[in-house]
Amino acid sequence: FEMDVYEIIKTIGSGSFGQVYLARHKREGKHYVIKRVKTRDMSQKDLENTENEVRLLQKIRHSNIVAYKDSYVDHEQFLNIVMVYCDGGDIYSKIKSSKGKNYSEDQILSWLVQIALALFYLHERKILHRDMKTQNIFLKNGTIRLGDFGIAKVLDSTKDFAQTCIGTPYYMSPELFKNQDYSYKSDIWSLGCVLYEMCNLRHAFDAHTINGLAVKILRGSFPPINQIYSKQLRDLIGKMLQIKPSNRPTIVDILNKSFVRKRVTSYINECLNGQ
Repeated sequence: FEMDVYEIIKTIGSGSFGQVYLARHKREGKHYVIKRVKTRDMSQKDLENTENEVRLLQKIRHSNIVAYKDSYVDHEQFLNIVMVYCDGGDIYSKIKSSKGKNYSEDQILSWLVQIALALFYLHERKILHRDMKTQNIFLKNGTIRLGDFGIAKVLDSTKDFAQTCIGTPYYMSPELFKNQDYSYKSDIWSLGCVLYEMCNLRHAFDAHTINGLAVKILRGSFPPINQIYSKQLRDLIGKMLQIKPSNRPTIVDILNKSFVRKRVTSYINECLNGQ
C-alpha cells in the first residue's frame, strides 16, 4: 500500500544496507530518498526493535539534519526508510569536482559550524552518528544537512550487515580497529577526517589495502594539513585526530573554541534573518 504513496523515479545507489532510490510522493509531488533494507532473515523481535529505533530517529528535527520522514515494511519484507532529498548533492562530490582548487577558510568554517551544530544536537540526545563521512553530508539550498545518522546502529541487527559492509573504512577510528566500542569520540574522529578532506581535498588516511589503512590509522599518521589554513583550524583538526579518544575534544569543546563560537553566532543570526 505504501508504494501507492511513493513513485520510484530511479536507483541512486546501493548503500551497504541495500538499494537507495529517488522517489516522488504522489500526493505532495515532493522528492524523497528511500533506503530499502533486507529484513527477511531477521527475527520478529529484531525487526520490531529496528522499526522502533527508526521511529525514534524520525522524531529528530534540526535545520542541519536530513529528516527521516517515514518508515514501513513492504510486502517483500524490506524495511523502507524514507528521508528528505537534498538536491545540492553531497560534500564528497563537491570536493571531487573542485578539481584541486582549495576552499576558503571561511567556507570550511561555515561547513564546520553547521556539521558541529547537527552533531551537538544528536550527542545531546545520546544518539551517535556512527557513519560520518563526506558522502553523508549533503547540501540543500546551500545549507549543510547531515544524513544517515544512527542508521548504522539500527542496521547492525540485520544479519547481512557484516557481509555487506562494503566500502573502505577511511573514517574509522583507531579504537574501532581494536574492536573497542563506538563512542561519541569516534564520531569526533570521523568529523576530523571530514574536515581534513575539506582542507586537503583528499582522505587523511589512505592506502591500497585495508591492512595498510589500518596501520596508518592506528599510528594516527597523516600528511600535514595545507598551510593556507590558520593554525587554529589546523590544530583543531589535529586534536580531533588524536589516537586516544580521551585526547579528542567533545563536540561542546569544539563549539566553544572562540574562533568557532564567533562563527556560530553569525550563522545563527543569518538563520534568524532568513538569509
